[in-house]
Amino acid sequence: MNFFHITNYFQKTTPVLPKYIINRNGVNELTLHIDCSSTVAELRTLLTQRLSDLSENEQFLHSNGVPIHIFDEQDTIVSELLLEDSDIICLKTKLTRDLLQSTMSNTSAHCDEKSLMKSRATAQTTLPAKKTIIITNGSEIKSILLTDLLSQTTLEIDNKKVSSNDMKLIIFGLHENKHVKKLQISSGCHDIIEFLVDILHDNTTLTSLCLSGDMNNAQCTAVTHALIDNHHLKV
Repeated sequence: MNFFHITNYFQKTTPVLPKYIINRNGVNELTLHIDCSSTVAELRTLLTQRLSDLSENEQFLHSNGVPIHIFDEQDTIVSELLLEDSDIICLKTKLTRDLLQSTMSNTSAHCDEKSLMKSRATAQTTLPAKKTIIITNGSEIKSILLTDLLSQTTLEIDNKKVSSNDMKLIIFGLHENKHVKKLQISSGCHDIIEFLVDILHDNTTLTSLCLSGDMNNAQCTAVTHALIDNHHLKV
């Protein structure tokens, strides 16, 4: 038996998986051979074997910048996490109230979070031009192009009438938006507060902000800190 030919055969037929960088909260943790056709749930299982401190509170970021809920990981393919020509897969710790307070008191951690969110916000430019936002008002359902929504000078959104993912896409779209000057969000903004705070640090187009609905002390503090850095807004 010619073992050389057998070895040579497997070397030619066994595909070599590409390596990707796993980034957690702005820090490159490791590189890993990953099959991009596998599910995100399978990727989490793989990472659990290598990162003993990986928690369910850490969410993978979709290429559009929106965190993927752990329940949706089985229906999401790894390739959906990658920006074009990128080899970085990002995870971000979901901010709870305690984590948000800790972040605001730790400047270094806040800068890391801000850098990660800013890099993902640029993914907005890669979104399909015909991305549609669904607005539900009782039994009435209407859709509007995200580009049309973000081309208005006054943007009024009822958080109860738009899905959480669509709300996050809208907020991400405001990062370098040059049209929306007045932003009004009603019915609270608990699920988007961390994204909104990051946008408020840097947006230079918004001149008026109105948030209605219950906000806890940690969220109010986070918004206040963001407004200190933004000299264009009136609240």
